[in-house]
Amino acid sequence: MNNVYRVSGSYLAKYPDGHYSGKIGLGATVIAKNEREAKKMVASQTIKTYGYVGFKWDDVDVYRQSA
Repeated sequence: MNNVYRVSGSYLAKYPDGHYSGKIGLGATVIAKNEREAKKMVASQTIKTYGYVGFKWDDVDVYRQSA
């Protein structure tokens, strides 16, 4: 059973040379099985879109929306 999740918060983005940037605002609505999967979906898409190689979550909120 999939649910609609809203993922918002900030994270530190890691660049290819190894340094981390400051906080970056993040917000997305995804359809996922659970909160962990929702975070992973947003993270992987963010990395693909902006060219980061990784990140550290910092104060991320995930909550389920009624479909």
